[in-house]
Amino acid sequence: MGLCASVVDREDIEPLAAWRPTLLGDSAWGKPPSVADGDDAEAALRKMPRLALQDVLKAMGLFATLEVRAAGLLRLEALQLHQDEPDQLLALGVPEAVVEAMEAHSGPDAAALQESGCRFLKAAACTPAGQSKVASCGGLKAVIQALKAGGGQQGGSLKAAACAALLALASNCPPNKVKVGALGGIAAVLVAMSGAVEDAQLQERGCACLRTFATAHSSNQTRIAVSGGAAAILNAMRRHEDDVGLQSEGCWALHVLAHGQPNTQKDMAVLGVCQALLQCMGRHPASPGVQEHALRGLKTMCASSPDSAALVAEGDGFALIGGAMDGHRGVPSVVEQALWALCDLVGKDEGRKAAFQAKVGMQKVKDLMAKHSEEHGVRNAGNTLVAVVDGKTMVSRLSIVA
Repeated sequence: MGLCASVVDREDIEPLAAWRPTLLGDSAWGKPPSVADGDDAEAALRKMPRLALQDVLKAMGLFATLEVRAAGLLRLEALQLHQDEPDQLLALGVPEAVVEAMEAHSGPDAAALQESGCRFLKAAACTPAGQSKVASCGGLKAVIQALKAGGGQQGGSLKAAACAALLALASNCPPNKVKVGALGGIAAVLVAMSGAVEDAQLQERGCACLRTFATAHSSNQTRIAVSGGAAAILNAMRRHEDDVGLQSEGCWALHVLAHGQPNTQKDMAVLGVCQALLQCMGRHPASPGVQEHALRGLKTMCASSPDSAALVAEGDGFALIGGAMDGHRGVPSVVEQALWALCDLVGKDEGRKAAFQAKVGMQKVKDLMAKHSEEHGVRNAGNTLVAVVDGKTMVSRLSIVA
C-alpha cells in the first residue's frame, strides 16, 4: 500500500496538525469526511488526514491493518495537539484504541506505529488522570514492550520515544513506578541503553527514566542498583562528556540512586562515582544544572562515608565547590547544594576544616547567606555549615531529592 508509506512519516504530523480540527464536528476546512459503510481500507486511508475522532476510531476498528492503524495513530496525534483540555480524549476510548493497535502490530514493520503510539501515550500522561488512565488500559505494558522490541532503522527513535513515555507515566506517580518495576521496565531501559551507547538522546532519556523510577521509591532504587544502573549511567556520561543535558541528568540520577542507600553508596564509590562527579563539575563550570546535580551527588556520596569525603577532598573538591558558588552565586539552588556538600565534606576532620578555610572560606559562606537571606534552604544549609566548622552539633536539615 503505497499511500501508507507517506502517511506514517513523522514529519506528516505537522501538516495534519495544521488542519486545526475540532474533535467531532466541522473544521475550518468544512465538514470532515466520514467512514461510509461501503468504504474499503484504501478509502479509509485517503480520508484519514481529515477524519473526525469517532471516524478515526471506527476506521481503526473496521480495518485492522497495519497501514490503517498507523495512519490512524498519526491522525489521533494531530487531534491530540489541539484538544481544548488535556484530558479531553481520555473518556472517549482513545487510549484503549492506541494500546490495542500497539498490541496487535509489533515487529520491525510496525516501528512507526509503535513510535506514534508512544508519543500519544506520553502526551496523554501529562496529567495525573492521564497517567492513571493510560496505565489502567495497559499503556505501561505496551510502552515497555515497544522499548524491548525496538529495532531496525527506526529503533533508536522508537526507543527514545518509549523512554520519554515511561518518564511521563512515572513522574510523580508512585503507583506507576510500582508497575514499571513489576513489568520489567527497569531492565528494559537498561538493555536499551546498553544497546545504543552512542545515541546521546536515548542515553539521556534512559538516565532520566532511572532517576524518575528511583525517586522516593526504595524498591526501585534497589532494583536499579543490583541491575547495574550506576554503571550504565556512568558509561553514558563517559561516552558523552560534552553533552550538558546528559551530564546534568546523569549526575541527578546518580544522586537519586544513592540517596539513603549506604550499601549502594559503597558500591557506587568503587565504580568511581565521586571522581565522575568532580570531573563533570570541572568540565561544565558554566552549567547551573550540572553544578547543582553534581553537588547533590557529592553530598549524598560523602554523607555517610569518610572514605568518599577524603577522596573528594583530595580530588580538589573544595576548589570545585567554591568555584560553583562563585560562578552561580545568583542561583539559590546551586548555592544551597554547595553548602550542604561542604557540610558533609568538612565533617569532623580538622584537616578538611583547614582546607575549607583555605579554598572556600567562611566569609564567602556568610556573603552568600546574606545575598539569599530570603531563601530558607540557603539559610538552613549555611547555618549547618557554620556549626560544623565551629565544631558544634550539626543542626537538623532538609535534604531534597526532587
